[in-house]
Amino acid sequence: MNTSIARACFTLLLILASSIALQAQTQSKTAKSTGSISGKITIKNKGTAGVLVSIRRAEMGSPFETLAGAVSDQEGNYRITNVGPGSYDVTPGNLAYVVPDNNTGRSRPVTIVEGENVENINFTLVRGGVITGKITDADGRPVIQQPVRLVRADPDPRNPQVVRTSIAISNQVTDDRGIYRIFGLSAGRYKVATGRAEDGTPSFTQTGRSVYKEVFYPDVTDVAKATVIEVTEGSEATNIDITLGRATETFSASGKVVDDKGVGIPGARFGLQRLIGDRPEYMNAFVSSNVAGNFSAEGLLPGKYTVFLMTESNTELRPDNTTFDIIDSDITGVTIRLVKGGSISGIIVLESENKQAFAKLAQLQVVGYVQSGSAYTMGMSGRSTIGADGSFRVGGLSAGTAIVNLSPTMDMNQIKGFLVSRIERDGVVQPKGIELKEGEQVTGVRMIVSYGNAAIQGVVNIQNGPLPPNARIVVRLVKPGENSSQLRPPRVDERGRFAADGIPPGTYEISVNVVGVPQTPRLPGAKQLVDLQDGITTEVSITLDLATAAKP
Repeated sequence: MNTSIARACFTLLLILASSIALQAQTQSKTAKSTGSISGKITIKNKGTAGVLVSIRRAEMGSPFETLAGAVSDQEGNYRITNVGPGSYDVTPGNLAYVVPDNNTGRSRPVTIVEGENVENINFTLVRGGVITGKITDADGRPVIQQPVRLVRADPDPRNPQVVRTSIAISNQVTDDRGIYRIFGLSAGRYKVATGRAEDGTPSFTQTGRSVYKEVFYPDVTDVAKATVIEVTEGSEATNIDITLGRATETFSASGKVVDDKGVGIPGARFGLQRLIGDRPEYMNAFVSSNVAGNFSAEGLLPGKYTVFLMTESNTELRPDNTTFDIIDSDITGVTIRLVKGGSISGIIVLESENKQAFAKLAQLQVVGYVQSGSAYTMGMSGRSTIGADGSFRVGGLSAGTAIVNLSPTMDMNQIKGFLVSRIERDGVVQPKGIELKEGEQVTGVRMIVSYGNAAIQGVVNIQNGPLPPNARIVVRLVKPGENSSQLRPPRVDERGRFAADGIPPGTYEISVNVVGVPQTPRLPGAKQLVDLQDGITTEVSITLDLATAAKP
């Protein structure tokens, strides 16, 4: 789904300090030197050899980037060299073992600055638990390549009010004998399920495969009646078998994709979503029309379906609210009509004299998204290449409030340094998006974009006690007077270190909060203005005194 509708829910906010001192010191950085990450791998208090330790960037980066790793020596020591500045996840590669009491899973976050040698990123591993069993159908035959889910039986430790029974923490598929084996599990209480969930969680249905209703171990459909499986260090729960009911009957839908004159459109790619109330179930496959515009979709469950188009750059078409119902048989004669949608055109104004910025801008695209009436169903989106003069035209949009933004075409590194300052329509700032009528062709839009390579790095010093269990620190940068920012919050590692680069120069408000613990009376957050200059790294030191925190 388009990234512009992704939602982040920050709950249970607690600010533990009201007295925070902030000092900033600025210095120029020229050549960026690399550093290293080192530590030790131990199992049963002994150094362990031959464990691959890898790193990956915490932020989204290039899918083609290969990062260094290291294998532990005879004493269990490892050292990863030539590590550039940034935030990373450090992970030991033995999947049968787990890191106990680690709220971030198998990995540990590390932020490294230029030339820094980070030591003592140690891992104490214990053998994980195993849950294994067999999935059979109503006739006792093994079900091959059947997805099996593992869900927690207890509340989420970071949000005790929520029991995450609908969110799988592990997914496996059965082998040719119908057997599944889930290994490398942390100690805890779990439930096992297989089949299509009907609990309101958006899900995907793979076409061409038998579809079964959800069943929990031991052969119950009510999650409250499912047996809890206790997993301890090195334990193995066997014979966790599930018998599915009869496969749900599926059907096909066929028809034609046409334009507004009824002429077949070849090569149109679209997806289907089945509506259950106001939530969607996406079909895990896309459908394409042939040279005559005809199409056929198989393996469809009974229900109401809507269509969403897989848009190409600079397209003008969108589906004309096509829906169809499957009841108890195949259907034919479905017409998917593609009509000319609304559009938004304008120009990008780059607030930078950097010649590299203009070259990089041409590698990006402008995306527009109009949210649907439901919080769950797919909205209408379009995208446009950017002309040499900064011009763009996003078409194929439906009526509604359109959110327009910059987007990379390949990886997130492309957009680094760019920040959309504001969107103007006929000289008027549009803070909440552009209102678009049905089929309206909006012109005269200006996207004001800033660019820069300022950087910030710093440390949050904790005084008078550690953070509460499951708590974490969040650092945010926003423009003064604004409530939100397109800048990704720099992640704070276990040492309190954080760093971010590719930031347009200017004055920002830096704030530090503590989240991830049950809410208590909220204290004022710490805020401080900081000036970031292009090509300069600003160093920040923040002291968080837990002695001033209010008691729950």
